[in-house]
Amino acid sequence: MKIAVYMNSLSQNYQRMFYRGVQKRAKELGVNTVCIQNDLTFLSKHIPADAAIFLTPSLSGIKDFIFEKSFSNQFNGIPLLCAGNAVPGISSIIVQSEEAMQDLMNHLLDVHGYTNLLYVGGTESHPDNILREGIFKKTIQKRKHAGVNIQYECIHTSFTEYTSMIALEEWINRNPGNIPQVIVCANDNIAVGVRRIVQIQENPQWTKTAITGFDDIDCSLLGYPDLTTVHQPVNELGEISLETAYRLVQREKIVFPKKIDSKLIIRQSCGCKVERNFTYNISEEKEKGIAERTEQYVTQLGRHLNRTDSFQSTCRHLDSFAAYSGLQYFSILLFSESGQMKKEMANLVYEYNLGTSDFYDLQKSVSLKDFFNSRSQFFFENDEGSVICSLTSGKKILGFMIYRTQQKIHSQMYNCSLFLSAAIERLNSLNALEKEVQKRTKKLLIANEKLKVESERRIKVEAQVLKVGELERQRFSMDLHDDICQRLAGISMICKGLSKDNPPIEELSLLIDETLHRTRLYAHNSFPTDLKSEGLKRNLESLCEAVQKESLNALKVLFEWKVPKRCGIDKDPIRQINIFRIVQEALHNTMKHSKADTVLVSVSGEIQKSGQKVKVIISDNGIGISKKKSDRNGMGLTSMKYRADQIGAKFTIKKGGVPALFKNAPSGGCTLELVIPV
Repeated sequence: MKIAVYMNSLSQNYQRMFYRGVQKRAKELGVNTVCIQNDLTFLSKHIPADAAIFLTPSLSGIKDFIFEKSFSNQFNGIPLLCAGNAVPGISSIIVQSEEAMQDLMNHLLDVHGYTNLLYVGGTESHPDNILREGIFKKTIQKRKHAGVNIQYECIHTSFTEYTSMIALEEWINRNPGNIPQVIVCANDNIAVGVRRIVQIQENPQWTKTAITGFDDIDCSLLGYPDLTTVHQPVNELGEISLETAYRLVQREKIVFPKKIDSKLIIRQSCGCKVERNFTYNISEEKEKGIAERTEQYVTQLGRHLNRTDSFQSTCRHLDSFAAYSGLQYFSILLFSESGQMKKEMANLVYEYNLGTSDFYDLQKSVSLKDFFNSRSQFFFENDEGSVICSLTSGKKILGFMIYRTQQKIHSQMYNCSLFLSAAIERLNSLNALEKEVQKRTKKLLIANEKLKVESERRIKVEAQVLKVGELERQRFSMDLHDDICQRLAGISMICKGLSKDNPPIEELSLLIDETLHRTRLYAHNSFPTDLKSEGLKRNLESLCEAVQKESLNALKVLFEWKVPKRCGIDKDPIRQINIFRIVQEALHNTMKHSKADTVLVSVSGEIQKSGQKVKVIISDNGIGISKKKSDRNGMGLTSMKYRADQIGAKFTIKKGGVPALFKNAPSGGCTLELVIPV
């Protein structure tokens, strides 16, 4: 027989004590169990159990589920049993605590005569809190009607030690002069937290404050003074619940609701002088040692998980943890984003079984029904049973982990689930970020490819424009040479024939010859027809000579050529003409704007493993170029940059001339650099 037990968390003493009772009776009856923690009731339709037990005080909102038809339907008609509170329509075992709570209040008011009380409750809407607070208030009201002067106040928190400490500290800060004679707590966990805060108060009056708890769990005897509390038969409740579920499966007739009584336990914390009852249990000490050691493993695992950057490295750490902690079985199943709603499928990420493990890297999607059916006997075969614990991030259920162990380390395994949840959420966020990066990278690549295509198209168009421009220059140059120059030459010959003994005509002849010379120079510079035949070196050299002559030697133009023959700069006519035009435009700008008396045109080549490149430098000792002018990009600069782009060259212009040549430049000079890959 297989029985599933649903509760909130085995990290809480109350729930662990209940589960111990369940396991104790299960061993005696030969029943196999599985414990399902947190809000994982949806797994019920996948887990092949013969009956289900719900520890109702621990399951917040359980009634809301039970009143829905879908809740009962998802258990496929198996017997359902609620333990702790009565739930309409469901077989229930009730722990009756009204009388014990009344005995506690009577003891505090009649025996001790306390008249200033503080009640620290759990969640205000929780059934247990409603019952205990109701008796607290009703008892005080009866005393008031009888003429007793009693004052009280109620505050609320959750049923945990930590939150109760915060709640009491806040209350003390609001009421600095009000020191209650007794603090009545809704459970022992709250009482332990309250006791810690009371014991650190500086005012010695607080040492007289009595404290009471409720439940009589293990922590009520830890610390001093021992807690006066109400003993809830939690172990017995677990045993009776398991046996009742067993009988329901056997179809025995049982009268419901079944009731179990609580009783008041008087100890020292209420103000009574009661001797402490010390007992030493070797088995309990051994369990404590195992728990402490496992807690160290969990802490170490948490540190590792905080640094992991992949599910694979996470699972490697889980291997070590499972082995050190003595786990017999350990697995992790995660829901994908698409599977969050139905939760019919999950990704089996990790599975450890008796020393061997498998890691599936989110690739192994399994049907939950098939998964639990295939491992049904394995999950239930151990005396201790298996435990299922959800992995959550806020209200979102990421998945769940399953473990089986013979050790009493459920509280530590709950902490393990918290570390795992945080690590999984972080890894999910990293994966989502990586997918988003890949998605955007893909879009960028597509956009870049389109830009590349468009750029190549524009370069082709621009090259065609330059080609047309060069053809137009060639036509213009030829027209100048073949028409205008010939006409000027003819006029010059006529004038020379008429210039004898005629000074004005002789002067006119000289002027025509000068004009003819300049026109031929313009025609040559407009389109250097000898680039192909004589090469770039000779044409640049001629250009430098022509510029110096044109400036009437006011501008000294130096030229140097340091390009190895195997550099191959003369192989591409388009590259040649563009380099020529850039140098031509640079020298024109120097002569026109720089006020320099010297300019250097240097062409050098480098042959490296990564490829060959040619560097062209035009540097002068003039007044330099301002940043404003550089940024403005006039037609000359724009033309040079445009041509540099056409041949894939890097074009830069900066202040300052070549130091070795122009140490005394008035404002640092100007240097234009062109680096061309060959």
